Amino acid sequence: NDEAQLEMAAEDLVVQRATATRTGRLARAALGLLTGLGESVDVPDEPLCPYRVELGSLSRHLTRARLNRPEVDMLAAGVAARQAAVSIQQWAYLPDVALGLVAAVSTASTMDDQPNPFSANNNNYAYWGGGLALRWTFDPLVNRQRVRRLSEELAMTEAQQALALGGMALEVTDAYERAREIQTVEAARGRQERWGFQWFTSVFQQFQSGALEIGDVLIPLRQYLTARAGHIQSINDLNTALSQLAMVTGQADLDAHPDEECALPAAAPGPADAAVPGDAEGVSDDEIEAILR
Repeated sequence: NDEAQLEMAAEDLVVQRATATRTGRLARAALGLLTGLGESVDVPDEPLCPYRVELGSLSRHLTRARLNRPEVDMLAAGVAARQAAVSIQQWAYLPDVALGLVAAVSTASTMDDQPNPFSANNNNYAYWGGGLALRWTFDPLVNRQRVRRLSEELAMTEAQQALALGGMALEVTDAYERAREIQTVEAARGRQERWGFQWFTSVFQQFQSGALEIGDVLIPLRQYLTARAGHIQSINDLNTALSQLAMVTGQADLDAHPDEECALPAAAPGPADAAVPGDAEGVSDDEIEAILR
């Protein structure tokens, strides 16, 4: 039975490694396409670390969205345009008033002025004048319907603005609550991974001393690997949720930083550095594979 369990666990690792290889190559190809770097895209060989950020209150992110997102300004401009149209049409009940000014001068030095008041003096003259122009399209019934139509269009635009702002608030709330949820999940997954690693290390040391059989190592090993995979997935979910929150609030980025406790690879790793991060006397990947083989 122990041999069968070992073979099943080993084959499961083969399946998981094949899946990880495929998705890793696909992710690298997608990253190269999106960045325009193609196959020359460089992915740093670093652990996937969770980002730490103080989310604060929901109202803070709602305010940021109202200030940063361009849709808010577009909606406000549309409402202002409708209001101006209604105001212009309401003024159409009154007549149009205009002030007109005219001035002219002509000088012909070779022509004498005509003193006769009954003759035209079209050569030497200077005059100016002004007038008040009034135009009134007196059609109150038609204009009332025009005002009513523009008022209804204004009400429609205001309703669309309220709907859009409500949808934006719902979008921000969903992203905020998801980020809070994933923060809790990631912290729990991290503790679960540490406890699983301690369990596996303890059992493995007893196995090395001859106190336990190889079959006794499989359950803690499987639990630790499951916890490790769940933690990695929760880290990815957390970073994605924080990016989504930054996008829906219109921010370039959040005031976030990688977890200071996240293990980073050494500059020049040696054979002793192959231990699983988080324990000074950890078990290397080669030792784990040796257990399963």
